[in-house]
Amino acid sequence: MTKAEIEVNKMFLKQIIKSHTKFIAGDTDNILGDFHFEISQDMLNVYSSDGYKALKSTVEINNISKNDVSFTVNGEFMKNLMIISNVEQALCICLDENEVIFTDKASGTVQKCMCAEGIFPKVQKLLDTCNYNDKNYKIIFNKKFFKDLDVLYCDNKTPLLRLNFNKEDPLKPIIAFNCSQNLKQTAILIPVQVKE
Repeated sequence: MTKAEIEVNKMFLKQIIKSHTKFIAGDTDNILGDFHFEISQDMLNVYSSDGYKALKSTVEINNISKNDVSFTVNGEFMKNLMIISNVEQALCICLDENEVIFTDKASGTVQKCMCAEGIFPKVQKLLDTCNYNDKNYKIIFNKKFFKDLDVLYCDNKTPLLRLNFNKEDPLKPIIAFNCSQNLKQTAILIPVQVKE
């Protein structure tokens, strides 16, 4: 019995895979390198983490089954997922017991993998605790910070990123949001403590 069936825009799924693969580069061989999918109504949230930072992508979908579910897919499988680029066409993703099936109806390509085992970190809970105000303060972070942010998708209309900090505790995570209306992404980055 199919637990879930959705259709997602190929172009946005390709961008999600590209962003998340770069964000967790080198960590695709364990649960932290996997892609965690959460389907809620007509939205798909995809999470990735390497234990020090996390990335969340949100995109609108056609939720054919109307089921809200979550599952985790092996990062190496997602990295190698073949998507034939027909920008306007969708890719069908089905969750059937413990198997995930990616079907490109235009090309007839079907790719399958088992759901990844293990418990994926609760990234959304961390995001929910990071409700920061907009006031400025001093913060120190690794120079790789901006390279990590480079994976966030920005379209031509809104090539902007928004950063949220916690004024009271500079060691709390920094939350970065892209400003695209079509593909929303949220990254969590951990500041560095340095004695001055």
